Amino acid sequence: MRRRTLTIALAGILALVGVGAVLAYARDANNRAIAGLQAETVLAATGTINADTSLATAQQDHLLTSEKVPVDSLAGIAPVHSVTAANAQLVLSSSLAPGQLVSQNMLESAADISASNGGSAASLPIPPGMIAVTVQLCASQAVASYLTAGSTVMVFATIPSPAAASGAIEQQCGVSHAALPQDAANTEAAPGLQNIKVLSVTQAQSSSSSSSSSSSSSTGSSAVEDPVTTQLAAGVVAVTLAVTPSQAITLIQVTQLDVPYLGLVNTSS
Repeated sequence: MRRRTLTIALAGILALVGVGAVLAYARDANNRAIAGLQAETVLAATGTINADTSLATAQQDHLLTSEKVPVDSLAGIAPVHSVTAANAQLVLSSSLAPGQLVSQNMLESAADISASNGGSAASLPIPPGMIAVTVQLCASQAVASYLTAGSTVMVFATIPSPAAASGAIEQQCGVSHAALPQDAANTEAAPGLQNIKVLSVTQAQSSSSSSSSSSSSSTGSSAVEDPVTTQLAAGVVAVTLAVTPSQAITLIQVTQLDVPYLGLVNTSS
C-alpha cells in the first residue's frame, strides 16, 4: 500500500514538473515572438547596384525596396531607412548585391570620393554595357535648368533639307536661330534616342575660359568644341548621357550635322 502511494505521489510530482517545463517553454517562446515583432523598415537592394551610384539614381532605377527586419538582426549595423533630401545624392562606396541592406557606412559624398581620388572628379555611374557621351547645348535646348543627373530625356533633331544644309542653321545661344524658308527643315524624334538617362549636367566653359584652355593645351587641358559654332558661348550647358554604342553614333551625328533638342520625360508612371 505504501509503495503504491509513493508511486502515485512521484507521478504527481513528475506531472507538476512537466507542466512547469511546458509553461516555461511557452513563456520563452512568447517572449521570442514578441521580440520578433519589434522590426525596423530599412532599404535593401532589389538588384545589383554598382559602386558610385547615388541613392536617388538607385531609387529611380527601381533598385531599392523597403523591408521590415527584426531589430535584433541589425546589431552593429546602422541601416538606411529611406531616401531623403539629405542622403539622396550620397553615393555607394562599394557595389550592393541583391537583397543586401544599405548601411550608413556604405555612403559617401562626391566630395569625399574626389578627395580620396587625389582631387580628381568622381567616376560617372555608367550602367553596364553603355557609354557616356557629352553634348553641348543651349539652355533652351537642354530643358532650361530642369535637367539633373538621373533625368530621362528623348532627343529631337531639326534636319535641314539638302538645299538648305550649307550653313543655313546656325546655333548661337542667347539669340534666335537663323530662320529657314518654309519646308527647308524637318524636326523629328532622333531614331533610337528615347528614354535616355542623364548622367550629369554642367555649365560649359565660356568663350574666355575656352581661349585660356586652348592656349594651355600643352599641359593636357583642352576645351571641347561646340559642334556647330566651334566657339563656346554663354548659356551653353554640357549634358552627359548614357547610351549604347549604336545610340552614340546617332547622337553624335545629330549634334554634328543637325540641331539637337532634348525633351524631359516623366517617368513617375
